[in-house]
Parts: sequence; structure tokens; C-alpha cells
Amino acid sequence: MPRVALIGAGPSGLAAAKALATEGQVEPVVLEAALNIGGMWAGEGRGAWSSDMRTNLSHHVCAFSDLSWPPSTDVFPIRREVIKYLTTYAAEFKLLKFIHFGVSVRKVRAVGPHTWKLDMLYNGKPETEIFDNVIVATGFFSVPYTPEFDGLDQFQGAIYHSAHCDSASANREAFAGKRVLVVGAAFSGTEIACQIASYASAVTVTVRRPMWFIPRFASAWRGGSLYPYDLVFFNRSPENRMLRKPHLFLAEIAGDPGAVSPELAFPAGVDPPTDMVITDDFLSDVRRGILRVKRTASLRFDERGVIFADGTRCDLDAVVMCTGYTTTLPFFEQSVLRVLEFDPSDRLQPTLLHKQVFHPALPGLFFVGHYRGPFFPVLELQARWIAGILAGQLALPSPEAMYAGIEEERSIRFANHRPQFPHADFVRLADGLAREIGVLPQLPPDHPIQPFVARGPVIAAHYRLSGSHAKPILAESTIRATPAPLLDMDAAQSSSAVECVRNSTAEWVLSTLTGLWSIDRTIDPGGQFSGTACFTPMPEGRLRYAETGTLCLQNGTKLEVRNGYIYALRDGAIDVTFAEGPSAGAHFIDIAFPPALDGAWPLQSVDRHLCRLDQYDAIFRLENPDRYTMTYVVCGPRKGYISHSVYTRLALRSKIDPVVRRVGNLIPGLE
Repeated sequence: MPRVALIGAGPSGLAAAKALATEGQVEPVVLEAALNIGGMWAGEGRGAWSSDMRTNLSHHVCAFSDLSWPPSTDVFPIRREVIKYLTTYAAEFKLLKFIHFGVSVRKVRAVGPHTWKLDMLYNGKPETEIFDNVIVATGFFSVPYTPEFDGLDQFQGAIYHSAHCDSASANREAFAGKRVLVVGAAFSGTEIACQIASYASAVTVTVRRPMWFIPRFASAWRGGSLYPYDLVFFNRSPENRMLRKPHLFLAEIAGDPGAVSPELAFPAGVDPPTDMVITDDFLSDVRRGILRVKRTASLRFDERGVIFADGTRCDLDAVVMCTGYTTTLPFFEQSVLRVLEFDPSDRLQPTLLHKQVFHPALPGLFFVGHYRGPFFPVLELQARWIAGILAGQLALPSPEAMYAGIEEERSIRFANHRPQFPHADFVRLADGLAREIGVLPQLPPDHPIQPFVARGPVIAAHYRLSGSHAKPILAESTIRATPAPLLDMDAAQSSSAVECVRNSTAEWVLSTLTGLWSIDRTIDPGGQFSGTACFTPMPEGRLRYAETGTLCLQNGTKLEVRNGYIYALRDGAIDVTFAEGPSAGAHFIDIAFPPALDGAWPLQSVDRHLCRLDQYDAIFRLENPDRYTMTYVVCGPRKGYISHSVYTRLALRSKIDPVVRRVGNLIPGLE
């Protein structure tokens, strides 16, 4: 049986090993330098900058086609959850038997057609083996990159890279009470800046060019429900606003960053770019003055700090380089690197390959996940393509096709306006690979799953509906379990009697809350709060919630507390937003009720809110018109407590008989 050397046991390597094992015609030999699987997710300095880091993709998209995440998984998992998922994947498909840990590949040389010699250190012992083919799955983010800034060697403070910011505890130890400069406001820069701002004395973030700052949850239509943003962005629908009107859509989702700080403003008179960063708190922290932003084209350092392009300076104690990673291929000879046109200084397009997989001049050499911004569905499709070719089930692309594909990649490398990612249209990239393999979903119009394929979010399970190694029952189950914003939009916009009942329930509850309430709140751990809350009518049927009272801490300290929220009807639910302070107008929770009600008390709603790294599970329970409870279960690296509040009416409700008459015949038991 032919043997394939598969270098790397991260997501790309595992997907490739599984694809080869499924075909059964080729023996995968996985060579992993570390002592564990996971690649960039495996530990400190490996690319995923922090143990507290959440994925930038929801677990619906950050998944392989035939293994769903556990139902209890957070929508955007943290690093240890990703490792657990990959470990489960390796165990489920019996991949560990193919993996050799502690193997450092030192040299890969072509010694004949489809014959490659590998020099390795196997647990420190030199070894050489011959393989029929080689798959490189070492990942795109290899070595932390720090630009050569003028005077940086003179700076007397501490210099870190985002790779060193491995945990909240490590960051607190390094930056507590320090004046910190974060170089770069991309994915790691915004998250690290927000994390350390709570204990650094001052944090300044540099920005080279303006971009959009996208929250992890977004709406597919104005005023609609919130979904993981990737489920909103990535679909095949011709109505996809991210492809039709990206600037307007991004502005609607993220707001104008220039309104938060002029340093983040887009240039006037030109269309803004579509460059974006996924972050929940960055703009809020800038608005509140917790973070300072400085747009600058250059940085120059001296002993005490940094001088920006406009000549202003900032004294510093520490610098964090959130400047990304470079790609390395240290095991190839220069002859191979020249064929690949490898340029390690190009962090967008360091190699030129057809579909980021093949080069016609290097037969028997393949790449998986070797591009900026790899998605699990894409790298899995790349792996399936290679496996099909090596098993003789698929034909290798012609040299002409491969050279044409390389020219397309070259045009990206030398574009006048280089994109943020070489293949930002994830759906087009994935569908193109699926078409090559023969697994692009092609369903009849009357197929029950067709609406999900045509207008639902594109996930890896789409590519198991038909074609080679299809698993249609599993695929359909996964697809149906994935929220589909555009299909929900259709349902929301087509009024029905059930939705009328649902809207009326929320309207009735909102009206019921009007008036004055006493609050008896227990916070464990924390203390006791006693006070009052008043729901005051506002224009457009909204209510302003104002809370005042005294919090008695466990040590006897007493604190006067005030809180304010706005309650409003939206899409059949009560939308609760912050009323005061820098977060004013920001969404907090929804109080929503199921379409079908039996009229029995209590009326209950459960929702979840993610605030930075902390998760709030909210339970609203209306026991009768004069008593309700609100419970928050809060957990995360910053917080861990349960807040349970009992509200008892103190004053008569405002007159709500008209509302009761409208809905009483629809919902028994509410009068």
C-alpha cells in the first residue's frame, strides 16, 4: 500500500488523515513534532494567543462535516473546547494509530517522480524514510512576527508578542499597573487590549488603517433577532447583503467606528473597505475611555516609549506586538521554495499554488490549510480532494488548469489594493472545491432540505448530502439543527395567527410590568440588595426601568446602587437594552415566549448574553401579574455568581384593560 507522509496533526492534518483512511487505498503516516494534537490550538505560542480566546467562527462553521459539537458547547468555543473537539474527532475516526508524536521533520527532498525522502528527528534520534507522497499540513501561522521598528532595541520596557499573552493570569502579572502599547488592532490586538485594560494603568492601541469592528452576534435584517455573525454572512442566497451591499450591511451591523473615535473614521468621499475584525467589546471600551486609539503610519521608539507619525509621543512600560505570524517551510530545499515562489515576508500570499493545494512541477506534493484564513470546511474539502486523487477515484487537475490557478493566486499577491484575506468569499471557495470533488449539493427543488441549502448558512455538512462518501441522514440532521437566519426572516415577515399570539403575549407582559416594584435580591457570592424598580412608559410603547437600592456586601459594606434599562417590543419579544452610560443602546437580553401557550402560570423566558469572556444566563419568570423573578447565572474567567431577584408589586398597574381585551381571548388564563 502506498505511504503518504502527512506533516502536522492540527485540524488540517487530522482532516487529511481521516480522508485518506476513509478511502482505504493509501496509508497515512502523520508526523507531529509536538506531543499532542491540535496545531495552533494546542498550547502556548502556537497561534491561538490565549487559553481564554474564543473562536472567531461559531461552532456551526468551525466544524467538520461528520462530527457535530456537543449540544452544551458555547456558540464561540474557547481553546480547550477546540482541543476537546479535535481529540474527539481523532478518537471517533481512529486516527491516533496513524500519528507519530515527537517527530521533527528536518528535510523533505524529491528523489524521483512521486518519491520523497524525509530526514527526521524521531524523539531526538535521526531517521530517514522514503514516501510516495507528502502532504504539508503544518498550518499557515508558524512563527510570531515582529516588524523592525526604528529604535525598538533602545526601548527599556518589556516587549511581548501576542503569542506570549497566553492567559488572563499571565496578562495580569505582566501588565497590572503598566502603561501598555498594543501594536495592531486586528483580531488578537482588539481582544488583548480589552482584556488587559481592566488592570493596566493605560492602554493605547495603534491602527494603520480603518476597518469594521463586528460583534460575534448580528442580525440578518434590520431589527431582527441576533445570530452568530457567520451564519448571517455565509450563504448562497442572491439576497446575501454581505455580497450585494457590504458597506451598508456592515454599517448596519457594526455602526460607524468613526462615531466612536475620529482615529477610527473612514476617509470621506470613498467607499470604505470591507476589512473587518471580530470583537465584542473594543468599540465599547474605546467609547468609555478605557482604551485609547491612535492611527499612525509609523512607529519610532526610544528608551522611554514611542513616537507616532505626527510627532506625538507616549511613555510606556510595555509593548505587545499583535502583528501576526509568518509562514515557514524550513524543511524544503531552495529548489522547491523557488518553484513555490515562496516569500516569507508576504503574510497574505507566501506561496503560489493551484487552489492552495497543488503545483504541477512538484508531483506528489500537496498542501492542506495552507492559506490565510483557513476554514474547517475548506481544509476538509482540500483533504478529500487529495485523498480521492491518491486513491485513484479522482483525476489530478491538468497542468494547464494548475498553472491557470497559480496565475489567479499571483494576481492576488500583486493586486494594487490587497485584500484582508486572499479568499474572503468562503462560500465560493468551498463550493469550487466541492465541485471539483463532485460533492456540491445538487437537490431537486422539492427536496425538504433544499431551502436550507439555497438560503441557509453554508456549513461543512452541506458537502455530505451527495457524492462520494455521502452521509445524507447525518448531514440533514446537522443542517436542520443549525440556525438559518434568512429562513427565520421569511417566517418572521409572514405574519400568522401563532405569531400574533406570541406578539400579544410579549405586549401583555410588557404592559403588566408598568408600575412600581420592590426588589429582594440575593447575590451568591456577593451579598443582599434591597430596593425598588419603576417601569415608566416611554414613546413607541417602550418602558424605562429604573432601579435604586442598597447592596449590603458580606463584609458589612453598604453601597448605593442604580441601574437602568429600556424594555421594548421587537420581533415578538421584549428587547432589553442598556439605558445609561457608555453602553447605552446596546442589547442585553431578550424576553421571548414560545408560540404555543397553554395559559398556565408561570410565563417563563430563558436567554443568554455573552459579555466579553463572561456568560450571563438569564431566566425571567412571571408568576402572576403582581410577582416575577429574574435570575442571572454568571460564569467566566472574570466572574462567577448567581443573582436571584424577587419583584413584588407596590403600586397598581397602569390601566391595561384594552390590551387584556385584545389578547385575553387568544391566551387563556392571562386575565
